[in-house]
Amino acid sequence: MIKNILKSLFLFLLVISSLVLTVLVWRYERDFSEVETSLTALPNTGYGEQVEFSQIIRPYQYVLIDGNEVNGTQDISAMNTALNTELSSSEVESLQMDTDLSSVDHVISDIDAQHFLILDFMTDIPVKTFLAAYGIDYEGFDPRGNLNRAIIDLQDNEAELYLIDKSNQNTTFVNVEINSSAIIDILSSEQTSFERFSSIITNSSNASRLTSIYSPSAPASMNREMFISSMMSVEQLNQVMFLYNDYSSSNQNGITVYENDQVATYYNNETFRYLYQNKHEEESSSMNDHVTIRKNFDFLNSHRSMNSASIIFDYNSDNSELVLRESIDGKLVFSDEINNTTVVRDGIDEIYEFQRMQLRMSTQIPSQDSVELPNIETVRYDIANSDDLSLQFVTNFVLGYNMRFSEEQSELNLVTFTPSWFILYDGEWMRYEEGGLN
Repeated sequence: MIKNILKSLFLFLLVISSLVLTVLVWRYERDFSEVETSLTALPNTGYGEQVEFSQIIRPYQYVLIDGNEVNGTQDISAMNTALNTELSSSEVESLQMDTDLSSVDHVISDIDAQHFLILDFMTDIPVKTFLAAYGIDYEGFDPRGNLNRAIIDLQDNEAELYLIDKSNQNTTFVNVEINSSAIIDILSSEQTSFERFSSIITNSSNASRLTSIYSPSAPASMNREMFISSMMSVEQLNQVMFLYNDYSSSNQNGITVYENDQVATYYNNETFRYLYQNKHEEESSSMNDHVTIRKNFDFLNSHRSMNSASIIFDYNSDNSELVLRESIDGKLVFSDEINNTTVVRDGIDEIYEFQRMQLRMSTQIPSQDSVELPNIETVRYDIANSDDLSLQFVTNFVLGYNMRFSEEQSELNLVTFTPSWFILYDGEWMRYEEGGLN
């Protein structure tokens, strides 16, 4: 009797142990942060994280002009936070819109007295969007126009703010109660992140210190970064985009199509590109760019499609399209191989289209592989002396990373980020390589 009871008890414990082991196996995920090669685990943000408007609507670089000295930084995180804190307590006292650029000539009339800070954005944004991102109260005013460069004149005790659009023709003057000394204190505390910048003139529209292209003169060597990538679940994203309603799926020329009466989504397994379309909406031009950008931002934020490294890269009012790009240490990430931007388009009443890459960088692998980059004068000289290129079509030079799948692929799905110069040539971003543009 006792023998049978013990046998039954043993079998029961064996079954329980088996169930526990099965559950553990089902739930098992490799934890790369514990691999002995000292891998650095990145925050597991899934589809992203909640971010502030000011984290996305931010410049890609700050440039300080102080007499004959020109210094700048593209590692802008701390600088942006400090400047945001300072400006957020200010109010617009007066506003002059659509003034000619010549009205700012006094800022550069005396080279020795020049002292101003430049905030460069990747694209034109509405003046309202800039003021909102920096928390500047403009109640009682109706700011109009756009900017892709903001200039804070620090010559006098009270700083003055000038906003210049990408045509380098129109300027908005904003009189804001800001003490120059407060901005100078911020610059002093962040001076270690600044390096020597050069002023590059490529055509008549950027021939002054206010409109010139600014870029690092002789960048230090940068590491080629390497990450282990992972796929984000298309099925989980579909559940959200379809509002947990039923949908059908099919395969068309290698692209998986999911749809019901209201929504269609598409996933390309080769490009890792996910596309959402609202069947009851249509493409529309924006009637209010600031409202459209904010609406697109709120949509991306609610779907965790951004993080603190995301930055506004482009905006097109003709189709209400907002484009974001990722960055590493403030340097923008481009790619020769796949489209790695996040794009959202507003419709007439609701969001019309949304697309992004379903590839996530999960874990960073330590790298000692440094890349020596040519100085900016070498890049400028090569373009100017090329038979196939014309310097007058160049409107920007930026340091960034080229994202590619590692040639030494393994089950870890390695992705490399190689430092490179990127040139905005005739409206298209191209990578500088061996004296030419690709």
